[in-house]
Amino acid sequence: MLKFESILLLSADLPRESDIPDIKGGNSLPTFKLNENIPNNHGLYIGQGMVPSVLPYKMQSIYGRELKERQFPAAILENEHIRATFLPTLGGRLWSLYDKQLKKELLYKNKAIIFANLALRNAWFAGGVEWNIGVRGHSHFTCSPLFTCREINSDGDEILKMYEYEAIRGLAYVIRAGLYKDTLRINISIENTRHSPTYLYWWSNIAIPQTKETRVFVPTDKSYITTYINGGYEISYDKIPTINGNDISYPANALVAKDYFFDIPKENKKWIASIENDGTGLLQLSDKTLVGRKLFVWGNTEGGKHWNDWLTDGGEYAEIQAGLAKTQFEHIPMDARQIVSWNECYRSVTVKCKDDNYNDVCKEIDRLAHDCEFGDFFDIKESYEPVIYGSERGALAKMLEPSEAPTICNFPEFKDKNNNYFATLINQAPIPKEQRLEYTIDSRYLNLIDKKTQKNDYDHYMGGVIAVNNKMLERAEAEFLSVKGKYEYLALACLAQIEVNLKDNIQKGYEYICQAVNLEKNDISLLILYGEISIKAKRYKDFLALSECVSNGRIQMYRAKCFVELGELEKTKAILSSNLVIPDIREGEYSISAIWCDLYRSVIARDENRSANEITDNEILKKYPIPHSLDFRMH
Repeated sequence: MLKFESILLLSADLPRESDIPDIKGGNSLPTFKLNENIPNNHGLYIGQGMVPSVLPYKMQSIYGRELKERQFPAAILENEHIRATFLPTLGGRLWSLYDKQLKKELLYKNKAIIFANLALRNAWFAGGVEWNIGVRGHSHFTCSPLFTCREINSDGDEILKMYEYEAIRGLAYVIRAGLYKDTLRINISIENTRHSPTYLYWWSNIAIPQTKETRVFVPTDKSYITTYINGGYEISYDKIPTINGNDISYPANALVAKDYFFDIPKENKKWIASIENDGTGLLQLSDKTLVGRKLFVWGNTEGGKHWNDWLTDGGEYAEIQAGLAKTQFEHIPMDARQIVSWNECYRSVTVKCKDDNYNDVCKEIDRLAHDCEFGDFFDIKESYEPVIYGSERGALAKMLEPSEAPTICNFPEFKDKNNNYFATLINQAPIPKEQRLEYTIDSRYLNLIDKKTQKNDYDHYMGGVIAVNNKMLERAEAEFLSVKGKYEYLALACLAQIEVNLKDNIQKGYEYICQAVNLEKNDISLLILYGEISIKAKRYKDFLALSECVSNGRIQMYRAKCFVELGELEKTKAILSSNLVIPDIREGEYSISAIWCDLYRSVIARDENRSANEITDNEILKKYPIPHSLDFRMH
């Protein structure tokens, strides 16, 4: 049975979008170092297909941490064995998988939806199963709605269908889910709608409860292992489950935050299992298309524990994951108009003793891991209209080029084409006076803008956004400089990012961002960007003067940075010792700990009459430990 209903969940306010386009250069991408112990014949696509910006999507960067009970649309599949609850308006997240026979939740079901800065567009939340597509990282859609509808298969079973269009890669994708006895069956189909090659990325991220006894099994004895270094990654290769005397199959054993990408032999079944002390747990199984499996752990550092606490309302969790590549640092080449499809299963599994020899338990699970071939289970005979709608991007792509319409799904026609700027360009219709600000990176729209006999500010602004993403900097700058009126401050913010992120011209970028904030002082995203650039330009007093009455946590952190650079140590202490909360602190961001060290390096130098240059971070942290509330160091 499939039912659509509203459920009550403890949650923070849904993230609001920033109107400021995300303009970054290649220097924002991570670096990768492969150790010499990785065999040359492994055929990894490390680093290929990376993109620096989330455009055409907008950052979902404005949110708080106050939790209240809120209503969320849910799609619930249920039979006598299991109940699966999906959240279609939050990326289709599989929020809960409850086994009725075991009377047990198989996933880590967070007690609250708490947003934090871990996703491509910033906002992310922990728990359940997340579907990640297109570009490496937590999906652009993880906090956005998917098209959602009911289907009926050839046997009369009800199927949940969720789908969307990923605009960076030009991918249509469909997630279908149905129940068969004690198993949640998932089918994923992804289509390159374009007539040119693209890159493909997919990982199903599965949150699991973590206790001291939790153990993770996977059918291999080799793993790629990630170490985080200087904004990048070092990747090694080792035998598992024991590394340097530590059995990594127990997530609670992890010393620091770590990624283990398991190298499953081609001929082996593709599965990963999380088993608790009573021998029961979750088995995720797929066909051989989904080759990758991963374990992620937060580790036992103060920062790692804090991240776990920051993301949850009680309870520890880890993640087991499944992907199309061996690691998450790869994008797979995809041919023009190619379709990739595979099946996944999620169900409970029971083993005799999970503390037996690792390989023996793997063999036992392997016998229980039945084939993931579903026959005609997902042969659809009837499909209904969506009960939840996603974005207009799929419909726009089809309007722009009908031959790029996907075959695996149908994006509904616009209810009112005259209220979408890009639709009016395609139809050569008048631009609406009031509209929702959306972006595109498709250069074909530049040709449509150029056909207009007279351009207005909105045309210039959109032309600039498209041009900068297509590396047409001269045109982008000319377009942005032509913008006046309502969108001028956004155009100036774009020019500032071009100078700072693409040209490394900090002072020119600072001039542009100053002009922007003089036009608009109430946009918190603009003030944050102003803070970032002011600090790079060492214009500390200017930023402090403008931000004096702003209570935003990130703004306060930037104020602390400015104070410590100016030698205002007591004012820095006042910010760091208060109940400072930065809702959008980034995963891997060391800003707070760096300010803390700078502060107390100056304190020690002053109190002990020493040179600050000789005082190490280790000495500082031994004498002045970072409070748990401010410690987000993952290592």
